[in-house]
Amino acid sequence: MKTLNPKEETRCNFKISALMKRVWQTEIDIYLEFAKICEKHNIKFIFFDGSLLGAIRHNGFIPWDDDIDVAMTREEYNKFKKVAEKELKAPLFLQTPYTDHIYRGHAQIRNSNTTAIVYNSYNKDANQGIFIDIFILDKIPKNKFIRKLHKIHCINIARMLRCNRLEINLTAKEKLFRAVSKVFFKIIPYEKYYAHYERVCSKYNKSNSNEYNYVAHNYCDRAIREEHLKDITMHDFEYLKVPVPKKAEEFLTDYFGDWKKFQKGTTTHGKILFDPDRPYTYYKNMSIEELRKHEK
Repeated sequence: MKTLNPKEETRCNFKISALMKRVWQTEIDIYLEFAKICEKHNIKFIFFDGSLLGAIRHNGFIPWDDDIDVAMTREEYNKFKKVAEKELKAPLFLQTPYTDHIYRGHAQIRNSNTTAIVYNSYNKDANQGIFIDIFILDKIPKNKFIRKLHKIHCINIARMLRCNRLEINLTAKEKLFRAVSKVFFKIIPYEKYYAHYERVCSKYNKSNSNEYNYVAHNYCDRAIREEHLKDITMHDFEYLKVPVPKKAEEFLTDYFGDWKKFQKGTTTHGKILFDPDRPYTYYKNMSIEELRKHEK
């Protein structure tokens, strides 16, 4: 069975630690189980965001990346969610706002025997194992004005749903909004309000629009063309073959602009405490200050 070389190495003048190699391997192992389920049930998905860029530009992880991103339409995601409960075996766990009451606007598959604590969205009551991200794509309106109204509507609901995150360095206004949100969810169950959010996000999925966006996670101005989600081929990623759009370079230009210009970046998660050897529950009762002492 193939695996990554576990030793520290340098790629593109960036040092990849032995620890990160082990994290990457854990993520690949999660991905392989996810891909096996999708193949069995004929569920379509593509490598996405930084992972797609990594596949096309590096034939693997971007050297400073720390996770694997995949994306699928909401229709495909709903199919996956139905079978995941039976198909995913412990220690793997499908995390959604319905399982852990934590807003991200996307799903994650986590390995519960490991740790990946994201400081800027830490929720002590949620599973914090090493993960891969599953982004859910919804259609967006063709009309630019209606699209703007839809975006505002979705963003306002999302603000309320973020209340369960343990954000750090909050302003006084943000703390007040957080307190109001917590009272709100004592009246209206979190699951019920999130279901309303999903209905709003997917409002245009039966329209004749041919553009998508990861509406629930980050409703931005990038439009993803439908053809890129349907016309798929396989591409190298480390020692794997992974699904990417046939016109992947066109996709990346739409998405990133000048993606061929090499520019050293950072991850979007901020600082993460990774531990592939111990479960996240080991750290559950520690303060942020105590957690930072365990960083490697």
